[in-house]
Amino acid sequence: MTVCQRGYLLEERLSAILGERAFQRNGLGAPPATAAIERELEEVRQQALDLRHAIEEQGEELGALREAYRRLMAEQNRRSGREP
Repeated sequence: MTVCQRGYLLEERLSAILGERAFQRNGLGAPPATAAIERELEEVRQQALDLRHAIEEQGEELGALREAYRRLMAEQNRRSGREP
């Protein structure tokens, strides 16, 4: 990396840092800690939503399996002559 490239990268970083500070001081941006917490909260909400969907799917699968089991048991009982 050349000296010019390093200087350019440092200038970009400084500009970003100064921009963030200006936003925070003027109340235009969320403080870094708040923004991080909000991102984490959104991730947790998405995980909870994904888990709810998974639980619903498993519930539907369980219901279908129970119905199949009832039908199999009824068929077995009919074949053996022991209708409930």
